[in-house]
Amino acid sequence: MLALLIKKRENKRIYEMLDELEKSKLLKSAQVDFMIPNKIVETGLLGNDIKFGSKFLFVLYPGYIIPYCWLNDVKIIENPGRYGSKSHYVNIILKTSSKPINITFAKKEICEKIRELLLKKYKEQKKIK
Repeated sequence: MLALLIKKRENKRIYEMLDELEKSKLLKSAQVDFMIPNKIVETGLLGNDIKFGSKFLFVLYPGYIIPYCWLNDVKIIENPGRYGSKSHYVNIILKTSSKPINITFAKKEICEKIRELLLKKYKEQKKIK
């Protein structure tokens, strides 16, 4: 029952994101970008598999499609867990939303690499415009 509720909530969020991309005329571009052969980065047990397209970041679970041009800031935040354990997440702040996107990873080093790649892609997109 809980799995069905989570799946329904995730599907609703994905549809909202796709609708937002459609409104801003970016959906077709995201579809093309996703189909370009590109390595999917496996990021660990707590993390997500991600794909860096030429214009979009694709996070496979939970499903996010983020245009690099929407990035405002990218931070790394440490999240203390039970019994002294820690996880880390990349906090992505968008220009188009007041709610940041948090993507959890098992290791801080992975977060730092993801942050570097995101900022590099963002700067490349800025130069193109």
